[in-house]
Amino acid sequence: MGNSVPSSSSSVSSETVNTNRNGAENMSSPIGIKNFGNTCYMNAGLQFISAMGIFTEENFGGMKLNKSSSEEVCRSLISILIQLGKPSRITDAISPYQLFKQLRQQNSDLFNQHQQDAHEFIMYILEIIHDGTIKPCNTPKLSNEDLEKLSKKSTRPGNVFWNNHMMRNNSILNNTICGQFRSRITCENCGNNSDTFDPFWDITLALPEVSDDYEKISIGSCFRKFFEQQNLFHENDEPNYNCSHCKSVVNATRCINISQFPNVLLVTLKRFNNNGEKCNGIVSFKTAGIILKSLTEIGHFKLVAVLQHNGSTLFQGHYISYVFKKEFNGWFKFDDDIVTLVDDILEEDIQAYCLLYVLESKSALNSNSEQAYSVGIRNQRN
Repeated sequence: MGNSVPSSSSSVSSETVNTNRNGAENMSSPIGIKNFGNTCYMNAGLQFISAMGIFTEENFGGMKLNKSSSEEVCRSLISILIQLGKPSRITDAISPYQLFKQLRQQNSDLFNQHQQDAHEFIMYILEIIHDGTIKPCNTPKLSNEDLEKLSKKSTRPGNVFWNNHMMRNNSILNNTICGQFRSRITCENCGNNSDTFDPFWDITLALPEVSDDYEKISIGSCFRKFFEQQNLFHENDEPNYNCSHCKSVVNATRCINISQFPNVLLVTLKRFNNNGEKCNGIVSFKTAGIILKSLTEIGHFKLVAVLQHNGSTLFQGHYISYVFKKEFNGWFKFDDDIVTLVDDILEEDIQAYCLLYVLESKSALNSNSEQAYSVGIRNQRN
């Protein structure tokens, strides 16, 4: 194990820039981040990640980090995220230039002072933090074959895969953002179900087709499209599924469900195609959040952060984050070093790219529950 995470103040460079505080200088407020040349994707991504609420001195202060080539980067990241997550009385923005240099040494393609994908940055950073803080597992690793055998003996087969994954990936980060999907393929010939269980850190939602780029789309319609049943056909509509039960090539359907909720849900809207061209559709959402159904529970998720992309392609434009700060009971707009209190985020013209939700509560799925939906939209504004 390596050295511990230092005080968060050690990550702040002497290079600083004044920040718009919307109040007196001696009042505590959220803190911005300096842009030193096409680094808005990094700045907005860090503010977005900080909204998870887990980056505190209590959770990470003094934590021993795993020895790796990313150890120093992980230490710098945690220090900055701790600082972003708490009010500050300083009048200057953070300048993470040292962190950027460390990251560029590791990945020159992602950190080269050209515009980059903020979602790719977020996932890259989360991997570094997870790898740097994961706890060792001394339990012998089970093969996929062994897991399959155990799951067939269990009344809750998904729990077998879930418990194994969480035991082998025990970190504060994974314990916070990891959920699990069940993908079920049903043979239309014999009715046999084949289930697979996979962990996830984020859900990527395709945008439904609309008549023009600026037609409004609800986040609920994006979720419903994700969870809808799919027919598994070959390109020419011929049967394409090899059923292991009836030993035939048949038509089949596939349905994805959540089997385990994450405590913090990261949602990414698929705005860019493979060429980097952007779909500019406006996706409407509620700050009160969403209601999702798993196999056994109903979860109420509250929105805490939105990452916005302004621009026509993935390779040009500007990133901004909106973050709900619980200690101020309000939303703030983070545009690099400029921090602005937002009266009503729903009145902002936001082209959301990533959204972050916190699981507020969950209840058992029973006969009195609305069984027909996989997603609902909460009507309350707060």
